[in-house]
Amino acid sequence: MRKHSEDYQLVHQYLCRDEAAGQKLYSKTLPLLKKYVVSRTKGSALDSHDIDDIIMESLKRSIEKLERYDGSSEFASWVIGIAKFVIMEQLRKKTKNTLLEDMPDAEFDHIISLFSVDPLFVILNKEIHDAIIAAINQLSPEHQQIIQLRLFNKVSFEQISEISKKSESAIYSLYSRALKSLRKILKEKL
Repeated sequence: MRKHSEDYQLVHQYLCRDEAAGQKLYSKTLPLLKKYVVSRTKGSALDSHDIDDIIMESLKRSIEKLERYDGSSEFASWVIGIAKFVIMEQLRKKTKNTLLEDMPDAEFDHIISLFSVDPLFVILNKEIHDAIIAAINQLSPEHQQIIQLRLFNKVSFEQISEISKKSESAIYSLYSRALKSLRKILKEKL
């Protein structure tokens, strides 16, 4: 006997083209899915459009993989499990698509101009800035992501832990290794 036989039965009926069963199944799943996605992306680089995309992609994938649902967990939990991976993919994509080169440039130039009128100082700082960006781009995608989230987006270790489903100590360790790798690359370049 399956733990969640009612959900399993609804999935089976939906697979047999009973749209009412599908509506019942997804109408109780959607609010839980929305609540989960919003809570897991709070404070991240994702905006409301990204959150809507995550929800839609999670629903789409759940429909595509519906025959894999075995009733061992609640259907909503199963869909939320899919959403967890979609959130991580979206965060990776968002981090990758946020061009590191473009992100701090305008602010960097403005800040430098406030502190110095010496053109040599501005040029040297710009070169250092470009070297740091080039070094970050040489890091592994995981290290780039944590540097991006922590340094540029000011996401807390706790929030990164929630997003990645890793312990805070694992996030601290990852961040430390990312900074160590970044220092090593910079020492070779500078």
